[in-house]
Amino acid sequence: MISDIAGFAYDCRNADKLADFYKELLGWKKILSGNGWAGLRSPQGWILAFQEVKEYEPPVWPWKNGKQQQMAHMDFLVENLESGVAHALKCGAKDRNKR
Repeated sequence: MISDIAGFAYDCRNADKLADFYKELLGWKKILSGNGWAGLRSPQGWILAFQEVKEYEPPVWPWKNGKQQQMAHMDFLVENLESGVAHALKCGAKDRNKR
């Protein structure tokens, strides 16, 4: 019987690159790297795993017909949205409004 959820796995093109982004963004410990996988552990014990998929197509936002749409996303708590966005951009997030 399933008793709990250990974490979530996300498909991506480059597992280490995406894990390093979230490591920098969240300050979590990187616990796995290699063979197309990378993973982080939160202070609470949650695991974010990243799995390389050769044919991976990243989602577009806002949604467009005929393009890959997001299937999941993460919501983070921040005390100040403006400084949270600035930190994410500094870590390598992309501002899709400034193309």
